[in-house]
Amino acid sequence: MATQPQVVTVAQDPALGDRIQALIEAVWPAYIQTAWPAGAYDPIDWMGVYTRWPEFQFGLMEPESGRLLAGGNAAPLFYDGAIADLPDAGWDWAIYTATAQHEAGTPPNLLCALSITIDPAAQRQGLSGAMVRVMRGLAAEAGFARLIAPVRPTWKNRYPLIPIAAYAAWTTAEGLPFDPWLRTHVRVGGAIVKPCPRSMSLQATVAGWEASTGLALPGSGHYVAPDLLVPLQVNRDADRGIYVEPNVWVEHTLTR
Repeated sequence: MATQPQVVTVAQDPALGDRIQALIEAVWPAYIQTAWPAGAYDPIDWMGVYTRWPEFQFGLMEPESGRLLAGGNAAPLFYDGAIADLPDAGWDWAIYTATAQHEAGTPPNLLCALSITIDPAAQRQGLSGAMVRVMRGLAAEAGFARLIAPVRPTWKNRYPLIPIAAYAAWTTAEGLPFDPWLRTHVRVGGAIVKPCPRSMSLQATVAGWEASTGLALPGSGHYVAPDLLVPLQVNRDADRGIYVEPNVWVEHTLTR
């Protein structure tokens, strides 16, 4: 890239929301897009993030071409508990809480990251760290002293049988997190808080999981499948597969 990428928010360019969403749909695993919530949560209005909080949905643009290099999504919410007590429901809790509080008119006191998506053709250019720094900046500009993130560890799918608490504690020889995405957050000022073992709970029919994973699921049981961070729980009799994804809470303390 000849020049530094430009930060553009959906508040500045409402049409950008559709472009960010198209990038998400092209990059994120199919099951995240096709399964529906399991447990206590109803289906979410994900697209509502672009209209409720357009100032916190943003893209990194290549100035010369206008190409979208990466997209970021975040939501403001109110949380007055201890950071060590952040909910085990992680991502699910964040999106539902932010939406409910927005509808109730509750003033937020922090920003929560929801996703960062990099165009595969633009990877290995330092954009991951740049995106986290932009999100930190947007939070600080809004007057928040804290950014929290239920981080989806990049390499956890390589170690699906390792408990998330053990995985999150792994470090490199330099003492940094073993996982690249956690390491990126720490390098730009974040601190690992704790795992959120039920961050995203999803369910779908057996056929739906077979389609999204490309794996035959001929009987009930636990399956290690591509892109899944932990095994998928399949009940053939109920025609249901349930996936409970663990993430890791990270806190960024900001200066205003």
